[in-house]
Amino acid sequence: MTDAFSRLRTDLYLEQDPANIDYYRTLAAAIAGKAPTADCTLDPVLEAATRMHAAAAHCSEINHAQLMTVVGQQQPFERLGRCNYHDRYMARLARRGDAACRVALERELAGAVLEHRLDPAPALAFSRSAGLRPFDADTARRLLRAPAGLPRSERGTVAGRPAGARRDGDMSADEALVELIGYIGEADISSLVPELCALLQQQTNPWGVRVEALLALSQFIDPAEMRRHAAAAGLAELQDILPNGANGGQPGWHAGLLQTVFYGDPMRLGKGGSGGLGSLVRELGGELGERLAPVVTVVCYDSNAAAYPFRAREELSPKHLLLRVPVYLVGRNAAGFLRAEHRIKAAVDRMLALAAPETGLVHVRFLDNASRAVARAARARGVPLVVTLTPDPHRTVCGADGELVEREASAAADILNRIVVGDELLRWSCGVIGIGREAFARELIPYFPQLENLGSRATAAIDEGVSTRSFSPLGDAEALLCGESEPGLPTVLDRARFDFTLLLTVGRLSPIKGQATLVRAWAESGLHETFNLVIVGGDLRQPSEEEQAICDDIALAARELPAGRLCHLPAQPNQVVRGLLAWCAARSPRYGYDAYVCPSVKEEFGLSILEAMAAAMPVLAPLRGGPRSYISHGINGYLIDTGSAVSLQQELQTLLIENRLEESALQRLRAEARSTVERRYSLGAMAEQYATFYRRVIALHRAGREQS
Repeated sequence: MTDAFSRLRTDLYLEQDPANIDYYRTLAAAIAGKAPTADCTLDPVLEAATRMHAAAAHCSEINHAQLMTVVGQQQPFERLGRCNYHDRYMARLARRGDAACRVALERELAGAVLEHRLDPAPALAFSRSAGLRPFDADTARRLLRAPAGLPRSERGTVAGRPAGARRDGDMSADEALVELIGYIGEADISSLVPELCALLQQQTNPWGVRVEALLALSQFIDPAEMRRHAAAAGLAELQDILPNGANGGQPGWHAGLLQTVFYGDPMRLGKGGSGGLGSLVRELGGELGERLAPVVTVVCYDSNAAAYPFRAREELSPKHLLLRVPVYLVGRNAAGFLRAEHRIKAAVDRMLALAAPETGLVHVRFLDNASRAVARAARARGVPLVVTLTPDPHRTVCGADGELVEREASAAADILNRIVVGDELLRWSCGVIGIGREAFARELIPYFPQLENLGSRATAAIDEGVSTRSFSPLGDAEALLCGESEPGLPTVLDRARFDFTLLLTVGRLSPIKGQATLVRAWAESGLHETFNLVIVGGDLRQPSEEEQAICDDIALAARELPAGRLCHLPAQPNQVVRGLLAWCAARSPRYGYDAYVCPSVKEEFGLSILEAMAAAMPVLAPLRGGPRSYISHGINGYLIDTGSAVSLQQELQTLLIENRLEESALQRLRAEARSTVERRYSLGAMAEQYATFYRRVIALHRAGREQS
């Protein structure tokens, strides 16, 4: 199926040169919902982004005069610090500067800061992102000591700017200090080791700041001394990701496959941003370790939030190691990753340096600046890159009618950025994976027409999978669902209603997952009279802002109902979830049968749905997205309209009450659901396909090096 944007992508690919700025202006106009013509008027941010990206993406080298023409300003840094998109695209352009251009930029940048025409914080971030070194040891020392340069009296204070004047590119004082520390390390200013030691040992400094000081110090001092500093500072838990050999190597691990996780933590499933992908990489990593080579899963740990205790290293299986790397973030989302791309790259550089030269390949799975940072680090070391492509955010550009949707400039800038990142990742990759066996033909080629001409790249369309082993029904389900509620946490089920039929949904708390919509649909209908609702997911003790917002929406939707009908459990270990699914499938409640409901607006694939099907539960899954590829409506489950509480309520009412299955039909549906997973979506079959594909990528990469 095509829409206006996919048709435009194809036309641009066939008719226009991507080196031409009009290519990107037309793309940006369509994303903003304007008539996609070369002469349309764009928002200044989008205009600057298209101009700088076109130059950076298709010029191997640029001189200072050319750069100034592209930037279109009298002073190259007069807009720095106002907009993250502008700063990152300009840094990308500056990396293309020839030697004379880079010297000129360093001189102009230093002058702008020393003459107080530019805040030091964005200047430092830009310098690191562009690979410039404008500040010498004396200037860096002065910035460390000068409160006017980097104010630190109050955490969260905007560095160098008065209160109430916050802009998109502004930084807190702590983030500015993190940038300065990182700059000192990358610029190799070893004379500031005493100052770094002082920052490290000062316990009043935030954890993330002290971690950055430790990582910078590791570049200057002996590994044994480094370990003593870490222990003295109370940061011994970081020693597993620090060099501990004279050659900078890390004995005890290397990666045949290095995969990265930036949304959530695979060991905290259902909490924060960790959902089905976290479960997938954790279980798949173990299977691949046995079939292919040692697997290292690198998890981004937000050192700013520090939301849970840091543990650098966990051995998940004999050949699958999880390593957490601290990165200072202002958000674990696409916008936060854009801002922190240079910090993420530095962290991954350290990991690859520890593992080199054994790393066989690197696999990234999202179209954002975190993946771009990883790809840049891999390319710099000659490690082949595998990318999982999905048609997101491409398919959000148009509405349900297939026509362009008008949107604000900031939203359009985000989508444009992620789309051009996707094109870059595809261009840099040695292998491309699509999710689902029909992914390329049905979803990817319409939005990535360049897939029609891949050259020597390897491709594979692989169905995701789950463990199909039998799980025993949970033995203490009543204690889990009806136990004592803790103060401040959602209430549990009334024991008098324990044998009532229940609707179950499992997943991280997010607007796209639709938990609050499901509660409204259930609460505003008669369903709550005979159906309990059980939600599993989220960190309910220390929720993120997004998680707290969803919890508040859930409470609001259920506020008129008697207590004891809704149970919201925090994220549970996968073993508990699989046991709960098995318990639901095996029991005979008072009314009808328990059902698994996935209320997501869309699911890329839906591992939690597959787990419910493997347990032989009747599932109701969203029409939009991946479930359509494996659910046949009325045969092995149901496809439902999850677009609103009204449509979801109608679907639940029709399928679970008006057209409730008789026992024989129910058993056929259960058997077909489990059979579908066993035949097509087992974890073992998935791992075998991945291992075969990875071997092919490595072989192609080696052959290419030998030919060159």
